[in-house]
Amino acid sequence: MSLRSMIYKGRFYYNWDPYYLGTFDAIVHSTMRRIRSISTIAVNAQCVMSDMLPIFHLDHEAAWNRILDFAAVPKPKPPFENMWLEARIEDGCKVPQTIGALVYRQEISDIEKFLAGPGIGNDEALELVRKDKPATFMNCGLFHAVEGSAAFTGSLSYWLDTDGNFQSSFRQIPMQGEVEEKDRQRNVWLMKFRQGWILQTMARLNCNNVELRPVSQGKIRPHAPNKLVPMSVWHEIKITSVPKVRTTGRSIFKREKQEERLHWIRGHYADYRKGPGLFGNSKLRGLFWIPEYQKGDEALGQIIPEYAIQ
Repeated sequence: MSLRSMIYKGRFYYNWDPYYLGTFDAIVHSTMRRIRSISTIAVNAQCVMSDMLPIFHLDHEAAWNRILDFAAVPKPKPPFENMWLEARIEDGCKVPQTIGALVYRQEISDIEKFLAGPGIGNDEALELVRKDKPATFMNCGLFHAVEGSAAFTGSLSYWLDTDGNFQSSFRQIPMQGEVEEKDRQRNVWLMKFRQGWILQTMARLNCNNVELRPVSQGKIRPHAPNKLVPMSVWHEIKITSVPKVRTTGRSIFKREKQEERLHWIRGHYADYRKGPGLFGNSKLRGLFWIPEYQKGDEALGQIIPEYAIQ
């Protein structure tokens, strides 16, 4: 059963301090309402998670800081107002875990009116937003599966300028009694990893050669008298095209031919939103996702990839 299905059926796992039961109930009510809405676009973001997993298994702060440089993620703006992202962390994990994020995007036309509304529930975050004066604001509810139910992991807010660039963010983890310092730090890193997954997914969806495709039509349910509409279906991230030079073993950038051992190039963004465009073609300005590929001459040997700290 997917994490989304658990939430849809109202199966929640409660492990908070009893004092916060009212807050938890409010989160449950709001989450179920939005998950059940046909306007919420459900996305299987496993391909993005799979690209990030090598870093997840590195217990090294510098590696995490490098890969989770949020300001370096190009245009992490959700393409839809309401979205549900889901993926599974399992490769090499002792206890595989399904995680999800319910993302709500708000466009800001009047910053003072926005600040006076219910969108920000923390004074520290309020001051950060007032200082940045963002154009777009995202509220994200994070969840993970526990014993067949959905547990609330925490909340994330992040905001963007008028060009869709990351400005800042604020994360909150629910109170769960006494927690040792090492466990608290671990929870912070896990929240940062989830934030990176969300931002990387949104950036991937904004690439010119990537699209969302429905997986299946699912079931139908009554929506209005004498009318049936499909439930919000799952979508998957598909790469529609890749620059042809990728298959030749050469970089997309013009360089002198070099003799190199066979090695893997990790998936990466090719940002041609400014300048002459991809291949010098002004009609090909945009952001492109280049999947991992092999480069070099196998006759010269192979380079075994290791995700070392640089």
